[in-house]
Amino acid sequence: MLILLLITMASPVSPKTHSPQKVQISADRVEIIHRSGQVEFTGNVVVIRGSLKLSCTQLTGRYKDKKLTQLTANGDVKVEKDNIGATAQQAVYDQQKQTLILTGKPTMSRHGSRLVGRRILIWLNSERIVVEKPKGLFDLKQLEQMQQRQK
Repeated sequence: MLILLLITMASPVSPKTHSPQKVQISADRVEIIHRSGQVEFTGNVVVIRGSLKLSCTQLTGRYKDKKLTQLTANGDVKVEKDNIGATAQQAVYDQQKQTLILTGKPTMSRHGSRLVGRRILIWLNSERIVVEKPKGLFDLKQLEQMQQRQK
């Protein structure tokens, strides 16, 4: 059974519409535990928010005062945002910081570059990404282009 929810997150407003962005979540099953402020999606979980798409086996959300505070994705996590792809065993989304932290053999690919690290941090409201203990292939042309943009 496919459950499809539209959740309004207490997220930054979209510059074009000046309204909170909607999050679309689909899964085979959802369990809501009001007392602990938790919601758990299991089986074929897909989350879409703007240009961000995340898929995983299990997704646990925490909320307070009807506002989402944190999401934790587990099992075969795949993230796509604009031209960046990433995989990991776990991803934690922090609503207040607007960050996504990938752990458990995280990898990131972008424009022919592929990095593996201990942990990957993605700031969703900027182009900032940090890969801790990186190993892999990095396209030098891409690095030069990034440096030119920062000047």
